[in-house]
Amino acid sequence: MRREYPAGPRIHLPLVLAAQLLPRFFPFDPLAFAIELSGKFGDMAHYRLGPLHVYQLNHPDLIRQVLVEQAEKFHKPRLLKRAFRPIVGEGLLTSDGAFWKRQRKLIQPAFHQRQLAAYGEVMGTLALRMVETFENGQVREIGAEMEKLTLAVVVRSLFGADLPGGDGEFSECMLAGA
Repeated sequence: MRREYPAGPRIHLPLVLAAQLLPRFFPFDPLAFAIELSGKFGDMAHYRLGPLHVYQLNHPDLIRQVLVEQAEKFHKPRLLKRAFRPIVGEGLLTSDGAFWKRQRKLIQPAFHQRQLAAYGEVMGTLALRMVETFENGQVREIGAEMEKLTLAVVVRSLFGADLPGGDGEFSECMLAGA
């Protein structure tokens, strides 16, 4: 019996691997890819990456069904778990079932509407602080500036503190692995 899958693009794994190894020649924009799939295939798209079947859900109701209403019916591939557990441990990315549900409930307050509004305030405040350091005619590496800003927002939002020493040695160490 042949299994039916939702419509989706054919992905050529060697090209995907080449894009990861040579991003300068094969730029990949995940957001543009997701938007393109949504436009071409609607609420759900399916594609394969080697042995993995990937389903992209493009409608909030479908996402809610998978993550909230019927989460116990959906499991992450063993390959994904084996690949990421040594790096990220037993977390939301690598767990399923009751353990995943407990973790999700623990982290849920961080995504409450009031909390998201507070994150927005932090982002705005720190972005303004960064822009105030810019001088007319000055050339800045915007990629590096945005990495520092992102790290500062995460540290302030999660820990309620500023980076040790502003954006100096600590942030350079944190961003070195990025």
